[in-house]
Amino acid sequence: MSVSPGMASGQAGGYFSREDYYLRGDGLGENSLWFGSGSQDLGLIGPVREEEFRALCRGEDPAGNRLVSFRLSRDPETGALVERHRAGNDLTFSAPKSVSIAYVAGVSGIKEAHDAAVLSVLSHVEEHYCHYRSPGGIMNGGMVAAKFDHATSRNIDPQLHSHVFVLNVVHAQDGSWKANEPKALFQDQRSLGLLYRQALARELASSGFGLEVQDRAEMYFELKGVDPQLTGYFSTRRVDIERQVEEWQAQGLYLGVSHARLYEMACQGTKEPKRDLSREEVSGIFARGFEACGTSPERVRLDLEEGRSLAPAFEAEAPSRVIERAVRELTEREAVLDRARVLDEAVRISGGGHTVPELNQALDGGTPGVLRLGRDARGREYYTTLEMRDLERRNLERISELEPHDAFVSLPEVERFLGRIAGEGIQPTRGQKREVVSELTGSRGVTLTMGDPGTGKTSTLKLIERFNEEELRPNGRTHLSINLSYTGKAARELSLATGRPACTIHSFEKENPASKFALQRQNGEPPR
Repeated sequence: MSVSPGMASGQAGGYFSREDYYLRGDGLGENSLWFGSGSQDLGLIGPVREEEFRALCRGEDPAGNRLVSFRLSRDPETGALVERHRAGNDLTFSAPKSVSIAYVAGVSGIKEAHDAAVLSVLSHVEEHYCHYRSPGGIMNGGMVAAKFDHATSRNIDPQLHSHVFVLNVVHAQDGSWKANEPKALFQDQRSLGLLYRQALARELASSGFGLEVQDRAEMYFELKGVDPQLTGYFSTRRVDIERQVEEWQAQGLYLGVSHARLYEMACQGTKEPKRDLSREEVSGIFARGFEACGTSPERVRLDLEEGRSLAPAFEAEAPSRVIERAVRELTEREAVLDRARVLDEAVRISGGGHTVPELNQALDGGTPGVLRLGRDARGREYYTTLEMRDLERRNLERISELEPHDAFVSLPEVERFLGRIAGEGIQPTRGQKREVVSELTGSRGVTLTMGDPGTGKTSTLKLIERFNEEELRPNGRTHLSINLSYTGKAARELSLATGRPACTIHSFEKENPASKFALQRQNGEPPR
């Protein structure tokens, strides 16, 4: 699944000027659908009508009443103030190539499985991602979305997919209408794509189709019975995109840009203009493709129907067992789990064996020992386990029992150091100064400092190490710092910043097994 950047109302209205050569038929209505409780609250049910859609893209209801405010900005050419409104974002759900080929070959049940999978994920999106801003933080409301179905790519390959345009309007809990906040959709678009493929695999398997899972971590699969030669022949769009990415990489362009982002850029840059073809012409193109691969739509349909009747019954373990295994795997590395991360791991374990509602229900109270912690101010949902909660409680008890120690660095010494580096033009922030003083003069057994990315945590450690080198070691004293991090990249950054060795927590524990039990009482008795 992909999520588009915000579209202006004019761009979004273009859905009604685009032809789908194979699916469209006599009118867009048969291949479009309003979705969401917000849509129902506006009286929008069933096929999408152009005038209603365009009104909502402008931030108005179908009667022309404004739902969300617009903003004024200067036109870059004329300098005049103009109204601007973000219409919404496009979520695109694309079926695997073999599934698209089966659809155009006339295999029954394919479109129904795709539709059910898309609607299942949309229900999940409305419940967990339909966000709007409020004084108390991010809240969830009723979604307004329009689903448009298509069956071809721009290269006239079979490509069953749905564009779901999520309108920039949410029905808030107090009954008002708010602009939506799509940040979480961008953050979790990979996870939502996993859930779509999970739901589609489950729908197809339940209908008797055989599946070949090629990448369980990403839930990539194809239908059994569709010749790979066909999927290769009808993948010209993907070939164009991959060729463009390879050319950029060979030229050394866009260094540091992720492969996923490069793929998205190439997708936009290699689009062919839509061509005015009739349904019959597109059917002819498809038929010639099947013929070039030594088969026909009818042969593919018969083979899949025959394999469908012979497919073994699909058996899966209980959803609660899947969630239990997912949580156990994740809590090996972290105590608090993001909902999307738990579902990612659950999909990998399930492999298409469960519906999205089944996994959600198992996560929300259906699995003993799993605790929902709630939402934070950004709308993220978090979980933990009874075991991790009890472990953290014991850790806090141990920490509280640690005796204070005598500080061997005085506050005047640190203040003189900070004054001296200020004369060199080094001006730590107030927070950095507090951390330097706490680290060097504190007497508590354990202290914790927290800071957002970019607030100077690593450079603060560099200042502490400089104090150690310039003020303590010349006088025969030393302040021992052990630089640990979760990742190797962060460890390298720590080492470069402080000039001292650094390593990951995992490697430190491996080389120093006793470090896991380093908390000691003064009499040497290990903590309980």
